[in-house]
Amino acid sequence: MRFPIAATGLACTAAAAALVVSTGTAAAADGNTKTTIYTLANPGICGGIIDAGVGHYPGSAALGLTGVLVGVGPCSVQLTFNFKRQGDGAVASYTRTLNGPGPVGTSKDVVGPGIGIWDVTVTSNAPSFGAQPMLLDIQPYQG
Repeated sequence: MRFPIAATGLACTAAAAALVVSTGTAAAADGNTKTTIYTLANPGICGGIIDAGVGHYPGSAALGLTGVLVGVGPCSVQLTFNFKRQGDGAVASYTRTLNGPGPVGTSKDVVGPGIGIWDVTVTSNAPSFGAQPMLLDIQPYQG
């Protein structure tokens, strides 16, 4: 069955609008809050795909890492969440170690870089690529 291009476009637009309305926003300035990093690991011969994310916790940020390291021998990789506050340039870093091979990750880890709009990057202590910058608006706790 063929659908006219206009009808297909209208259906896609309606679906996208419904998704935007239903998800809402966590804070005014939040941008991308998830990224994927492709990294090697040491000392074994390992590589992995790690999904990293930042989220909200009252007056703080929640860090998350999940993925898999594949290869030979025990291996580990250190991933660092680097926070830089817009406006005053304050910085904070939080490093987490993942051990493999196999499925890897951390539970949601709550950290307190401070209130404000933060540019967040994830870096590896081994050769890596793919990680995109993230943006998180941490609001004061209203309790």
